[in-house]
Amino acid sequence: MRSSKVLVLILALVFVLAIAVACGDNGEPAATPTPAPPVVVEPDNNDTTGDAPDLTQVEVEPEEVVLEPIPRAPGLIYSFSTDAFFQNADQGTTGMDYVIGGSDYLQQAGNPSWTVVEGPNGNAIRLSQRQNHWDSLDIETSAFDWDPANNQYLLTVIGRLDEGATMRINGADGPYTVYDYVELEQGGRFTLSTVIDADAIAVMGGRQRIRVQAYPETVDIYIYDVSVTNYFPRAEGVVYSLSSDPFVQSLNIGVVGVANVLASPNIGQAGNPTWTSIEGPYGVAIQNSNREANWNALDIETPTLNWDLENNTYLLTVRGHIASGGTAVIGGADGPHTHFVEVETDDNGYFEMSLLLDEEQVAAMGSRRWIRILSTCTNVMQIHEITIAVQ
Repeated sequence: MRSSKVLVLILALVFVLAIAVACGDNGEPAATPTPAPPVVVEPDNNDTTGDAPDLTQVEVEPEEVVLEPIPRAPGLIYSFSTDAFFQNADQGTTGMDYVIGGSDYLQQAGNPSWTVVEGPNGNAIRLSQRQNHWDSLDIETSAFDWDPANNQYLLTVIGRLDEGATMRINGADGPYTVYDYVELEQGGRFTLSTVIDADAIAVMGGRQRIRVQAYPETVDIYIYDVSVTNYFPRAEGVVYSLSSDPFVQSLNIGVVGVANVLASPNIGQAGNPTWTSIEGPYGVAIQNSNREANWNALDIETPTLNWDLENNTYLLTVRGHIASGGTAVIGGADGPHTHFVEVETDDNGYFEMSLLLDEEQVAAMGSRRWIRILSTCTNVMQIHEITIAVQ
């Protein structure tokens, strides 16, 4: 009996100790442990898979495009072909800012639509969606490197209309002086030109701009070229002469090389001789030396001439000299390379030869319709004068 009471007492004591352990000291509940702070992972700036920007890279501003100027031959003040901004525009480019916006020489008049199109000699301009006759192109003459107070210059505009209209060049401001015009009944190609000097500048208007425009105002205008050259007068009825070619007559005596001596769009070379500007009886003349073959010669590029073969005939006359004498020839520049005129020099080596030109005769010159001035020998040949005059 006594052993049973002792067992019960031991069990009770164990029970009390268990409760004490569970409830803590003094019978108070055990405190809840403070939770550990969350682990923060810093972003890896070298991790390129995330969305965070790479702060190590520095943004570089694009370089400004600098256009290389296009050299101009002696005697040439301006042309489409030497306008660096215009020539760097792609064909099909639209909008004034992209077509002429960077040019110092061309300005917008009104609000036409501008497009760079293919012309006979490179980039050309189409003016469309014209609402007024002044929606057109202005030529900024004050930007030219020239001296109209003491010299004369020839300004020429070449282009085309798809329909009949009156094409003209005039001052952009009052008194709106008309310098030249042509009436095209059914459209077609046009050439307008005027001599600019101090008197022409005086009636041009305050901004010294020449406007290219057409009537009626809705017709599209294609402008193939605007050029300004030194002016050397021609005789009436002459469509070309060496003595009035500004590219030749602006040369200093002794200039050597095809790029300068034959810079004119009206003449070119055959073969690879040496070209030199010399003093001749009619002004600056051209010498052709180091000729390896008789066809190393001078070509007249007739497609650039402003003439009307459908309705007129023209007389071509060539004067010059062959060292030690020989036979001078007017022939075709392409197959069958026909010699149309052959003339012997006089006792001093001088010659003069002529050929009547019409549409059929020029077509017989060959595929390019170029006329070749050559000789039957390889002696040094000088071309003193070339004239092409209407008959």
